[in-house]
Amino acid sequence: MQFHTKPQIALKLIDRALGNGVHVAAWTFDELYGRDGKFLDGLEQRQQTFIGEVPMDFHGWVQEPKILRSGPKKSKSGGAAENIRGWLGVVLRAKFAIY
Repeated sequence: MQFHTKPQIALKLIDRALGNGVHVAAWTFDELYGRDGKFLDGLEQRQQTFIGEVPMDFHGWVQEPKILRSGPKKSKSGGAAENIRGWLGVVLRAKFAIY
């Protein structure tokens, strides 16, 4: 028996439902699933519409921003921490609306 998180189990159940011809207008879920980036990416990869709760400190965009640079370059000291202040490289693909 292998351990799976609740979001991993949910994606397997969604795959099973879709495979059996079940179609929904939108999947809904609470904050436990809304904080899991792999779960949100999984719904996006399956082209599924969803409405979910997210944590209060959740950051995202209404429209996906363009990435201007690929990432921080290593500094002469060997670390990237100094360069990260001027770099924004996290893109959240989850779609959400603010009401």
